[in-house]
Formats: sequence, C-alpha cells, structure tokens
Amino acid sequence: SDHDCSFSSGRESGYYSVQQQSPCKEYASSECPSLSPLLSDDIKVYNDHSLPMFKLPLAKRLGPAGSAKNAQIDVLIPDFESTAKFLIKSVNETKYVTAIFEATDGGIDVLIQDVLSEFQLWFEENGLLGIACEVHWSVPEKRRNRLVETRMKEGIHQALRKNNRKVMDLKNDKSRNLPLMLAESSTQENTFRQTTLNCFQGVYRRFYDTLLPYQHKETVEWHEPFWSLSTHKLPEPNPQQFLLGKCPNKLENTSLVAVNLIALQVTKKL
Repeated sequence: SDHDCSFSSGRESGYYSVQQQSPCKEYASSECPSLSPLLSDDIKVYNDHSLPMFKLPLAKRLGPAGSAKNAQIDVLIPDFESTAKFLIKSVNETKYVTAIFEATDGGIDVLIQDVLSEFQLWFEENGLLGIACEVHWSVPEKRRNRLVETRMKEGIHQALRKNNRKVMDLKNDKSRNLPLMLAESSTQENTFRQTTLNCFQGVYRRFYDTLLPYQHKETVEWHEPFWSLSTHKLPEPNPQQFLLGKCPNKLENTSLVAVNLIALQVTKKL
C-alpha cells in the first residue's frame, strides 16, 4: 500500500582459502565423520564405473537353504575417501549470508519476493552451492495470512529443489558423479504464537549433514555475532535477534523475515 514502509538489511561473510589450505583440516579424509570410508584389506578400488566405487567380494549362496555351495560376487560401495579428498581440495570459499526484511505497515506478503530473490541471488546468479538455510519470520496476528505463509514456504522449497539438483550433479575431477548420499538433507521447522507481542512466529531450517564439515572455520567464527547454525537441537523461532535495535516490542506492528544461508564455492564445474 502507499503507507507501507518495507526495507531490508543484511550481512555477509566470505572466506577465500589460500592454495592447499583445507577447509576440513581438523579431519583427515578417512576420519571425516560424515564420509567415513568402509576400508579393509579385502576391498579393492574399482574405478571402471560412473561413480567412484570400491569393489567388495562377498559370498553368494547358490544352493537351497542349508547348502554350503557358494560363489564369489562383487558388491560396489561408494568410495567415500576419494570423495572427501576431492571436496577438501575443491571448496575454495565459504559464504555466510544474513538478510533481514521488515515491513512496518504490512504482512509477509510484501516481503515474499525479496526473500525468494535472496535465494536466487546466492544459489543461482552467484553459482554457489547451498549447504544450509534457516529462515525466521514473525507477523502481527492482525496481519497474518496462512495462504501467504504457505506461498512463502513453497517458494523456498522450489529454490531448495533447484539447489538440490546441483548437489546431485556434483562431479569429481574425473567428471564422475559423487555419491548421491551427499544430497541427503535434514529439514526442521517450528511455529508458535507469541502472546506477549500478539504475533505469530516461525522458523524453517534445512541443511546437508555430509557437506557441513567442508566449511571454512574462519567464516563460521566471523559470522557468529550475526547468526550461527546449531544442528544439535530443534530450532525455535527467534526473529527478535535480527531486529535492528533489538527492541522486541517492535514486532507488535512489524513483519519480519530473516534469511540465513551457508553456501560453498566449488572449483570444479557443477
């Protein structure tokens, strides 16, 4: 409306690694908690496949139950060790972004386009690979519209689906797809009615457990005053922390959406 006053603010942190510096330097590739290889003396590297794999010989029973007649077969399992090594050397930038959108005389509907444009800017136009997002929002009860909230969530889902295809298309230096397990993500959300401020608040979070260890630790530390990702417990809506001036009472009449993103730049073509 003519009386609406919406504005945005934000903070981004980026770190560019020097040559041969490892963003996952606290882990050796074989010790990386999310990509632990299954190694033994009996496993042989098998590279004649579209994926980096290991070949594991197993016994297959040929006869009926109780028969001792067996034959050796090969079972392929992903080569997690080479995947970890590739990611360690290929991630050369970690980007943290916090963008805050407020409307002093309107609901979330006046902020949706700005919110979705933020995802497009970092995940599409800048070609970064998103590995986590956390969106906090608050709207005064008198301006709440459930259809608008659903529309915002659907728009975020669409942006994340596009990003997920990029994760699935990750290739190593031999142009082979990395294991699809990299695309496994965790999604969490929570909402509640803030009776003190007479507003409705929510939080939506998605992250890739297997890709988080490849962040640069420096970027994580630099951005902590603005926002940090905690995956150890379910998220709780906390849009108050993103208010300019830190005045919670402002949310009685102000709609707010805070977009927090973590993205990686991978040197190899996605």
